[in-house]
Amino acid sequence: MHALVTGASGYLGYPLVEQLLAAGHRVTGTSQDGEGLPAGAQPLELSLDDGGLRAGAELRVLRPDWVFHLAAESNADRCAEDAERAVLINTAASGNLAAAAAELGAAFVFSSSDLVFSGAEAPYREEDAPGPLGPYMASKAAAERLVELNYPGACVARVALLYGPQRGRHGSFTQTLVERLSAGESVPCFTDQFRTPILNEDAAACLIALAERGARGVVHVGGPERVSRYEHALAIAEAGGFEPGLCRKSEVADVAGLSARPRDASLVIERLVELTGITPRGVAEGAKAVFA
Repeated sequence: MHALVTGASGYLGYPLVEQLLAAGHRVTGTSQDGEGLPAGAQPLELSLDDGGLRAGAELRVLRPDWVFHLAAESNADRCAEDAERAVLINTAASGNLAAAAAELGAAFVFSSSDLVFSGAEAPYREEDAPGPLGPYMASKAAAERLVELNYPGACVARVALLYGPQRGRHGSFTQTLVERLSAGESVPCFTDQFRTPILNEDAAACLIALAERGARGVVHVGGPERVSRYEHALAIAEAGGFEPGLCRKSEVADVAGLSARPRDASLVIERLVELTGITPRGVAEGAKAVFA
Protein backbone atom coordinates (compact mmCIF):
# COMPACT_ATOMS: atom_id res chain seq x y z
CA MET A 1 0.00 0.00 0.00
CA HIS A 2 0.99 3.62 -0.54
CA ALA A 3 0.26 5.77 2.50
CA LEU A 4 0.31 9.54 2.75
CA VAL A 5 0.98 10.76 6.29
CA THR A 6 0.61 14.45 7.09
CA GLY A 7 2.49 15.62 10.15
CA ALA A 8 4.97 12.78 9.64
CA SER A 9 7.71 14.43 11.72
CA GLY A 10 5.46 14.69 14.77
CA TYR A 11 5.07 12.81 18.01
CA LEU A 12 2.44 10.47 16.54
CA GLY A 13 3.33 10.75 12.87
CA TYR A 14 6.93 9.62 13.28
CA PRO A 15 6.18 6.24 14.91
CA LEU A 16 3.26 5.79 12.50
CA VAL A 17 5.59 6.16 9.53
CA GLU A 18 8.13 3.84 11.17
CA GLN A 19 5.50 1.13 11.60
CA LEU A 20 4.17 1.52 8.06
CA LEU A 21 7.67 1.20 6.62
CA ALA A 22 8.43 -1.82 8.82
CA ALA A 23 5.29 -3.49 7.44
CA GLY A 24 6.54 -2.99 3.88
CA HIS A 25 4.30 -0.09 2.85
CA ARG A 26 5.41 2.83 0.71
CA VAL A 27 5.11 6.12 2.60
CA THR A 28 5.01 9.75 1.57
CA GLY A 29 5.35 11.91 4.66
CA THR A 30 4.77 15.62 5.00
CA SER A 31 6.26 18.24 7.27
CA GLN A 32 6.42 21.99 6.95
CA ASP A 33 9.99 21.91 5.64
CA GLY A 34 10.10 18.36 4.26
CA GLU A 35 12.61 17.36 6.94
CA GLY A 36 12.59 15.28 10.13
CA LEU A 37 11.07 12.09 8.71
CA PRO A 38 12.15 8.50 9.32
CA ALA A 39 14.61 7.11 6.79
CA GLY A 40 12.81 5.40 3.94
CA ALA A 41 9.87 7.79 3.74
CA GLN A 42 9.44 10.01 0.68
CA PRO A 43 9.45 13.57 2.07
CA LEU A 44 7.01 16.25 0.97
CA GLU A 45 7.28 19.86 2.12
CA LEU A 46 3.74 20.98 2.86
CA SER A 47 2.10 23.80 4.79
CA LEU A 48 -1.60 23.88 5.62
CA ASP A 49 -1.74 27.66 6.05
CA ASP A 50 -3.75 27.93 2.81
CA GLY A 51 -6.53 25.79 4.28
CA GLY A 52 -5.25 22.64 2.63
CA LEU A 53 -5.76 23.71 -0.99
CA ARG A 54 -2.27 22.64 -2.06
CA ALA A 55 -2.49 19.54 0.14
CA GLY A 56 -5.64 18.43 -1.65
CA ALA A 57 -3.97 18.99 -5.02
CA GLU A 58 -0.89 17.01 -3.96
CA LEU A 59 -3.09 14.17 -2.75
CA ARG A 60 -4.82 13.97 -6.14
CA VAL A 61 -1.43 13.71 -7.84
CA LEU A 62 0.01 11.14 -5.43
CA ARG A 63 -3.14 8.98 -5.40
CA PRO A 64 -2.31 7.05 -2.19
CA ASP A 65 -4.29 4.06 -0.96
CA TRP A 66 -4.35 5.35 2.62
CA VAL A 67 -4.30 8.88 4.03
CA PHE A 68 -3.45 9.52 7.68
CA HIS A 69 -4.12 13.19 8.37
CA LEU A 70 -2.30 14.08 11.58
CA ALA A 71 -0.92 17.56 10.84
CA ALA A 72 -2.50 20.27 12.96
CA GLU A 73 -1.91 23.33 15.08
CA SER A 74 -2.30 21.49 18.37
CA ASN A 75 -1.09 24.15 20.77
CA ALA A 76 -4.26 25.34 22.47
CA ASP A 77 -2.69 28.61 23.61
CA ARG A 78 -1.48 29.51 20.10
CA CYS A 79 -4.92 28.70 18.73
CA ALA A 80 -6.45 31.03 21.30
CA GLU A 81 -4.11 33.79 20.13
CA ASP A 82 -4.96 33.26 16.42
CA ALA A 83 -8.29 31.47 16.06
CA GLU A 84 -8.53 32.27 12.35
CA ARG A 85 -5.29 30.45 11.61
CA ALA A 86 -6.48 27.50 13.72
CA VAL A 87 -9.58 27.23 11.56
CA LEU A 88 -7.53 27.29 8.34
CA ILE A 89 -5.07 24.62 9.49
CA ASN A 90 -7.26 22.40 11.64
CA THR A 91 -10.69 22.69 10.02
CA ALA A 92 -10.49 23.82 6.40
CA ALA A 93 -7.41 21.75 5.56
CA SER A 94 -8.96 18.61 7.04
CA GLY A 95 -12.10 19.14 4.98
CA ASN A 96 -10.16 19.69 1.76
CA LEU A 97 -8.03 16.59 2.29
CA ALA A 98 -11.10 14.50 3.08
CA ALA A 99 -12.81 15.69 -0.10
CA ALA A 100 -9.75 14.78 -2.19
CA ALA A 101 -9.49 11.35 -0.57
CA ALA A 102 -13.19 10.76 -1.23
CA GLU A 103 -12.66 11.47 -4.94
CA LEU A 104 -9.92 8.85 -5.05
CA GLY A 105 -11.65 6.32 -2.81
CA ALA A 106 -8.61 6.27 -0.52
CA ALA A 107 -9.00 5.22 3.10
CA PHE A 108 -8.92 8.39 5.22
CA VAL A 109 -8.04 8.42 8.93
CA PHE A 110 -8.29 11.84 10.56
CA SER A 111 -6.68 12.44 13.94
CA SER A 112 -8.99 14.47 16.16
CA SER A 113 -8.71 14.95 19.92
CA ASP A 114 -10.29 13.94 23.20
CA LEU A 115 -10.28 17.66 24.01
CA VAL A 116 -13.37 18.27 21.84
CA PHE A 117 -15.44 17.44 24.95
CA SER A 118 -16.39 19.83 27.74
CA GLY A 119 -15.30 17.48 30.51
CA ALA A 120 -18.64 17.66 32.32
CA GLU A 121 -19.98 14.19 31.49
CA ALA A 122 -17.01 11.83 31.19
CA PRO A 123 -16.26 9.12 30.33
CA TYR A 124 -17.19 9.77 26.72
CA ARG A 125 -18.40 7.39 24.03
CA GLU A 126 -18.24 8.02 20.29
CA GLU A 127 -21.89 9.07 20.09
CA ASP A 128 -21.56 11.75 22.79
CA ALA A 129 -21.78 15.31 21.50
CA PRO A 130 -18.63 17.46 21.60
CA GLY A 131 -18.64 20.58 23.75
CA PRO A 132 -15.44 22.45 22.91
CA LEU A 133 -14.17 24.97 25.45
CA GLY A 134 -11.83 27.04 23.29
CA PRO A 135 -10.61 27.82 19.76
CA TYR A 136 -8.37 24.74 19.43
CA MET A 137 -11.10 22.38 20.58
CA ALA A 138 -13.69 24.16 18.44
CA SER A 139 -11.48 23.91 15.34
CA LYS A 140 -11.09 20.16 15.83
CA ALA A 141 -14.80 19.61 16.52
CA ALA A 142 -15.65 21.58 13.36
CA ALA A 143 -13.09 19.53 11.44
CA GLU A 144 -14.79 16.32 12.53
CA ARG A 145 -18.09 17.54 11.10
CA LEU A 146 -16.51 18.74 7.86
CA VAL A 147 -14.56 15.52 7.33
CA GLU A 148 -17.67 13.42 7.80
CA LEU A 149 -19.65 15.72 5.48
CA ASN A 150 -17.03 15.62 2.72
CA TYR A 151 -16.25 11.92 3.11
CA PRO A 152 -18.86 9.77 4.87
CA GLY A 153 -16.49 6.82 4.57
CA ALA A 154 -13.75 8.52 6.58
CA CYS A 155 -12.59 7.46 10.03
CA VAL A 156 -12.42 10.16 12.69
CA ALA A 157 -10.00 8.96 15.37
CA ARG A 158 -10.35 10.94 18.58
CA VAL A 159 -6.88 10.48 20.04
CA ALA A 160 -6.34 10.83 23.78
CA LEU A 161 -3.32 12.34 25.53
CA LEU A 162 -0.15 10.92 23.98
CA TYR A 163 2.95 9.93 25.91
CA GLY A 164 5.93 7.69 25.30
CA PRO A 165 9.50 7.69 24.03
CA GLN A 166 10.45 10.81 22.13
CA ARG A 167 9.74 10.50 18.42
CA GLY A 168 9.99 13.17 15.76
CA ARG A 169 10.98 16.77 16.28
CA HIS A 170 8.17 18.04 18.47
CA GLY A 171 8.38 18.14 22.23
CA SER A 172 5.98 16.43 24.60
CA PHE A 173 4.92 16.49 28.23
CA THR A 174 6.78 13.19 28.69
CA GLN A 175 10.03 14.66 27.43
CA THR A 176 9.70 17.75 29.61
CA LEU A 177 8.80 15.67 32.66
CA VAL A 178 11.75 13.29 32.26
CA GLU A 179 14.21 16.14 31.66
CA ARG A 180 13.08 17.97 34.79
CA LEU A 181 13.02 14.84 36.93
CA SER A 182 16.51 13.95 35.67
CA ALA A 183 17.67 17.37 36.87
CA GLY A 184 16.13 16.77 40.29
CA GLU A 185 13.49 19.45 39.78
CA SER A 186 10.06 19.42 41.37
CA VAL A 187 7.31 19.23 38.75
CA PRO A 188 3.74 20.43 39.44
CA CYS A 189 1.20 17.88 38.17
CA PHE A 190 -2.57 18.33 38.14
CA THR A 191 -4.63 16.16 40.46
CA ASP A 192 -7.91 17.52 39.06
CA GLN A 193 -7.46 16.92 35.33
CA PHE A 194 -8.18 13.41 34.00
CA ARG A 195 -7.41 11.68 30.70
CA THR A 196 -7.08 8.16 29.28
CA PRO A 197 -3.49 8.46 28.01
CA ILE A 198 -2.17 6.24 25.25
CA LEU A 199 1.41 5.40 24.32
CA ASN A 200 2.29 7.06 21.01
CA GLU A 201 3.49 3.74 19.59
CA ASP A 202 0.20 2.07 20.51
CA ALA A 203 -1.81 4.93 19.02
CA ALA A 204 0.11 4.57 15.76
CA ALA A 205 -0.62 0.83 15.65
CA CYS A 206 -4.31 1.52 16.26
CA LEU A 207 -4.54 4.02 13.40
CA ILE A 208 -2.94 1.57 10.99
CA ALA A 209 -5.31 -1.16 12.11
CA LEU A 210 -8.29 1.15 11.56
CA ALA A 211 -7.13 1.81 7.99
CA GLU A 212 -6.54 -1.88 7.35
CA ARG A 213 -10.06 -2.72 8.50
CA GLY A 214 -11.71 0.10 6.58
CA ALA A 215 -13.16 1.66 9.74
CA ARG A 216 -15.71 4.42 9.26
CA GLY A 217 -17.11 7.04 11.59
CA VAL A 218 -15.80 8.11 14.98
CA VAL A 219 -13.49 5.83 16.97
CA HIS A 220 -11.97 6.69 20.34
CA VAL A 221 -8.24 5.95 20.46
CA GLY A 222 -7.08 6.03 24.05
CA GLY A 223 -5.65 3.95 26.82
CA PRO A 224 -7.59 1.61 29.10
CA GLU A 225 -7.21 3.68 32.29
CA ARG A 226 -8.60 7.00 33.51
CA VAL A 227 -5.87 8.74 35.49
CA SER A 228 -5.10 12.24 36.69
CA ARG A 229 -2.10 14.03 35.25
CA TYR A 230 -0.46 13.57 38.66
CA GLU A 231 -1.07 9.80 38.67
CA HIS A 232 0.27 9.55 35.13
CA ALA A 233 3.41 11.52 35.96
CA LEU A 234 3.95 9.38 39.04
CA ALA A 235 3.86 6.20 36.92
CA ILE A 236 6.48 7.63 34.55
CA ALA A 237 8.66 8.76 37.47
CA GLU A 238 8.54 5.33 39.08
CA ALA A 239 9.30 3.56 35.77
CA GLY A 240 12.33 5.79 35.28
CA GLY A 241 13.63 5.28 38.80
CA PHE A 242 13.13 8.91 39.80
CA GLU A 243 12.13 10.16 43.22
CA PRO A 244 8.29 10.09 43.19
CA GLY A 245 8.19 13.04 45.56
CA LEU A 246 9.47 15.26 42.76
CA CYS A 247 5.98 14.98 41.23
CA ARG A 248 4.24 17.70 43.19
CA LYS A 249 0.46 17.73 43.52
CA SER A 250 -1.09 20.77 41.89
CA GLU A 251 -4.45 21.97 40.57
CA VAL A 252 -5.48 23.63 37.33
CA ALA A 253 -6.41 26.80 39.21
CA ASP A 254 -2.79 27.14 40.35
CA VAL A 255 -1.68 28.06 36.82
CA ALA A 256 -2.50 31.61 35.79
CA GLY A 257 -3.39 32.33 32.15
CA LEU A 258 -3.91 28.73 31.10
CA SER A 259 -6.48 28.47 28.29
CA ALA A 260 -9.63 26.50 29.09
CA ARG A 261 -9.33 22.73 28.96
CA PRO A 262 -11.76 19.98 30.02
CA ARG A 263 -11.20 18.69 33.54
CA ASP A 264 -12.10 15.13 32.49
CA ALA A 265 -11.68 14.07 28.86
CA SER A 266 -11.53 10.33 29.50
CA LEU A 267 -12.70 8.09 26.67
CA VAL A 268 -14.44 4.74 26.41
CA ILE A 269 -12.44 2.58 23.95
CA GLU A 270 -14.68 -0.46 23.57
CA ARG A 271 -15.25 0.23 19.87
CA LEU A 272 -11.50 0.54 19.23
CA VAL A 273 -10.80 -2.83 20.84
CA GLU A 274 -13.68 -4.45 18.96
CA LEU A 275 -12.61 -3.05 15.58
CA THR A 276 -8.86 -3.59 15.85
CA GLY A 277 -8.35 -6.36 18.39
CA ILE A 278 -5.80 -4.08 20.08
CA THR A 279 -5.93 -3.22 23.77
CA PRO A 280 -3.44 -0.38 24.34
CA ARG A 281 -1.07 -0.67 27.27
CA GLY A 282 -2.02 0.77 30.65
CA VAL A 283 0.05 3.55 32.19
CA ALA A 284 2.30 1.34 34.33
CA GLU A 285 3.32 -0.87 31.39
CA GLY A 286 3.36 2.05 28.98
CA ALA A 287 5.60 4.10 31.27
CA LYS A 288 8.24 1.36 31.05
CA ALA A 289 8.28 1.80 27.27
CA VAL A 290 9.32 5.43 27.75
CA PHE A 291 12.71 4.18 28.97
CA ALA A 292 13.03 1.04 26.82
